[in-house]
Amino acid sequence: MSWLLKALDRIRHPSTSWSWASAGTSEQAAVDMAREVGNGLGSSVIMAPVQWLQRTVPTAPLVVEADGKPLPNHPLAALLHNPNPAYSRDHLLSATVLSLCTAGNAYWLKVRNGSGRVVELWYAPHWLIRPRWPVDGSEYISHYEYRPGTEVQTLLPSDVVHIRAGINPDDLRMGLAPLAAALREVWSDMEASVFAAAILRNAGIPGLILSPDGPQSASPDDLAAMKRYLSEQFSGTKRGTPLVFSAKTKIDRLAWNPKELDLTSITDRAEERVCALLGVPPVVVGLHAGTSQTSVGATMREQVRIAWHSGVIPMQNNIASEVLRSLGPDFQQPARLRLYFDTAQIEALREDADAVAGRADKLLRAGIITLAESRQMLGIPVNRSHDIFLRPMGVIETPAATKAAQATGTKCHHQSAHVKHSHSPIDVRIAEHAPHTEPTEAEETFADSLEALRRRSSARWARALGTYFRELGEAAATAAEPAIEAEEKSALLNGMLTDRVIEAMQMPEHRRLFVGLYEREYLRCAEDVRSAAARAGLPQLATSISDPVARAIIATGGRRAGLVDIGAQTRDAILSAVAHGRAEGLGAAAIARQIRDAVPAGPWSSPKIRAEVIARTEAKYAQNYSTVEHGRANGILHYIIFDARLGDTDEICMALDGAIVSADEAYELMLTEHPNGTRSFAPHYLD
Repeated sequence: MSWLLKALDRIRHPSTSWSWASAGTSEQAAVDMAREVGNGLGSSVIMAPVQWLQRTVPTAPLVVEADGKPLPNHPLAALLHNPNPAYSRDHLLSATVLSLCTAGNAYWLKVRNGSGRVVELWYAPHWLIRPRWPVDGSEYISHYEYRPGTEVQTLLPSDVVHIRAGINPDDLRMGLAPLAAALREVWSDMEASVFAAAILRNAGIPGLILSPDGPQSASPDDLAAMKRYLSEQFSGTKRGTPLVFSAKTKIDRLAWNPKELDLTSITDRAEERVCALLGVPPVVVGLHAGTSQTSVGATMREQVRIAWHSGVIPMQNNIASEVLRSLGPDFQQPARLRLYFDTAQIEALREDADAVAGRADKLLRAGIITLAESRQMLGIPVNRSHDIFLRPMGVIETPAATKAAQATGTKCHHQSAHVKHSHSPIDVRIAEHAPHTEPTEAEETFADSLEALRRRSSARWARALGTYFRELGEAAATAAEPAIEAEEKSALLNGMLTDRVIEAMQMPEHRRLFVGLYEREYLRCAEDVRSAAARAGLPQLATSISDPVARAIIATGGRRAGLVDIGAQTRDAILSAVAHGRAEGLGAAAIARQIRDAVPAGPWSSPKIRAEVIARTEAKYAQNYSTVEHGRANGILHYIIFDARLGDTDEICMALDGAIVSADEAYELMLTEHPNGTRSFAPHYLD
């Protein structure tokens, strides 16, 4: 180890408090620039991002943790919260940030009580303290020299918390000043400010040229007197007063136009370099260079998030790790302690509410999470009724074995059933244990009639839905165009603009119309059941539908309409069209046309497919519910299942065909029927 320390001893640190880089600049020029820039506290281009970091870094609380549990009453936590009687934790951290940004080194001094316990922490300006080591290199750092006044104090390394910004390769015992590489840019910005101030002080122009207008000439004394006279009488608050000469005089005015005096490119360069070195986008601190940033298309919220991840959090981690390393041995069980800045409640790092809602909605619609889990993501209370999955209609589970068999042309154990549907426990239980029988002729006729009526009902229902979806799209487009025009030049988020469109189109009224459509079609399907029963010779089902049964069927239609979240689907379609249109730079009218096309299709590929799938599924459910509800009101207790008779199927569906179930079991089986299902129920009389 001694050879390493001796090697380190040969590295000499610079004499200035700022380790300004001088690459590409003469040594004398670098010294002059460093002298003029000083410690950087007088430079606005430096202090703007530095002060933003000073305000931001302390906003996250420092947490002391052991074995995964926060320890708010731990002595280290109490010391960091109240480091000394003069100022708070936020002041200590703010000063630390300043030193880290400008010098790459920050120092805290430990104050101990009579028993040697650390009871106070004090900030020491970085230009007053330096690490020292023996000439023979026997120690890495033997002590620190602290010069608060004329006297030099010697401090042990155990009494100093030395926080470094990395390691300076020119002096491995010191940190690397982040802004050291920006000497030329900072100096240029300061010179530009001085130049602009001088121009303003001199009436905004470099000056005047006065010369005799004729053969006569003026003596040097006359010229000096005239220059002094003009400076005293026509500068400052006396600008614009009349000027009278006793002799004929020619006056030439030198001036540049405002564009030629514009130094924005120089100051922008300095702003960009300084902010890049600190990891803070210029727009976050309000610098001009950030107002024209369009390369990444980031919003202000995203820019602040970038500043946190590239500037704030790395600095917080650096401070926390070094503080724990230096102060941990002063407290019991240092190995168990963990110190960190808790950013969980920082608003800038939270996911946007619209993004959370959109992600929860997508996961729910994809069947990945339950309704309860999606509500928990949004902070909405849940109960047992929310422990359900919502799966899109038309989505059918296909096993990998079947797909492989289809690809290779081989046969598998599902050879007679090309598609495997997902089944609930009630499906499996009834398929395996319920009594089975062959249907009677009347039951066969009833089931065949229902299927024929279902096709007619589905077509009728699909036409009604198509009309409804088109009118919904027109209403959305009509409401969207003026709303988008009003916000075309604002920074309103796409989600907020979409909400305004939804509000303007009076979505509750469209939802009421959708529910009404369901209720009417459910009642018409109930009449179809009665007609099929009369054709099959089943008198108990052929009777008139009683008012209580009709009300139950209508209410069921309303509930089923609620399962189709027409409001959320409409909002998603509008949001997608708005986001796409804005990204493409389209105007309000063009975006409104996209909304008119997107809303009718909703989450489906086209309005036609959307309407047909809903109609087929709901028509069959309405028939089955009406059969069981009307039959139970007329004393029918058991029903025979017709299944696996149309199209692709699987073993469970085939096993359900011919099963005898009670009315309650029939209700449960309806709820587990897959989209586009063909399962039907007919009254069955046990012998």
